Amino acid sequence: MMKQEATDAYLDMQTNNDRLSMMKSAYESLAATTRLEGVEIPQGDYGMFLRVKSALSGPISNVKNQLRQVRNVLDETGGHEGGQLDLPEAMQVVASKARRSDVFVRLENVHKEEAWAIMIDASKSISSFSHEVKGIATCLGEVANDLVSKPDQWAMYSFNNTFEIVKDFEEDYAITTKARLGALTQRNMTLLPDAMRVVQGALASKSADIRILVLVSDGFPTGYEGIGKKLVETIKEISRSGTLLIGVGINSSEIEEYFTVHCVLDSPYQMMKTFVKAYLELSSMF
Repeated sequence: MMKQEATDAYLDMQTNNDRLSMMKSAYESLAATTRLEGVEIPQGDYGMFLRVKSALSGPISNVKNQLRQVRNVLDETGGHEGGQLDLPEAMQVVASKARRSDVFVRLENVHKEEAWAIMIDASKSISSFSHEVKGIATCLGEVANDLVSKPDQWAMYSFNNTFEIVKDFEEDYAITTKARLGALTQRNMTLLPDAMRVVQGALASKSADIRILVLVSDGFPTGYEGIGKKLVETIKEISRSGTLLIGVGINSSEIEEYFTVHCVLDSPYQMMKTFVKAYLELSSMF
């Protein structure tokens, strides 16, 4: 009996290792044409994740509730009236927690399924805000898991001069992926445009009506000559493909230079005010 259990455990571990190897290989193919030095799967720190999540339970709950209200306004109107979001009015409705459908102007609209890819800057330039970045990433993970209808419709990555898989689209948001989130650390350079190309490659494979790429960074790419120009070109290419972008600037307004829809914050506690507003603004483009 014990021998059989040991055999089963070994086979399960081997199957999981094979799955991770295949997953990593797929991203290595996407990264092959970039200057990223490799693809990694973080080992994880589940205890840290639990501590961060517990400390931020209030902000996480608030952001979830606010974004649900945004969704309710969109869904209630889209189903039977049709409409295009009147952004200033919609912001007032969400802020007041009211239920109104006259925040839409008459145009045909239906609910659209979203796919999210979240990118977290894990470079040395943002190391002085490492705790805040981990908190913001945790908040976004919890929000995405609540807001996106299916677990295979959202993913999270971190990057520096390597590309790190926090949660692949085909993975559940469970202990393993949460542990990787808890292990986020900042080091090395900021190969931002290269990482964005890899993420866009993965996101483009999803069949959702709306694809959203969320970047959390200070907005300062580093690593090679001309990387700033490369970032501008990459953002234009991704935008032309139809993917919508939100830039979340960490204690830096530099992100405003690159992203039309953006917010700037230095703490997860500001997410209800800033990120919700940015998402609401993005919703007007659906």
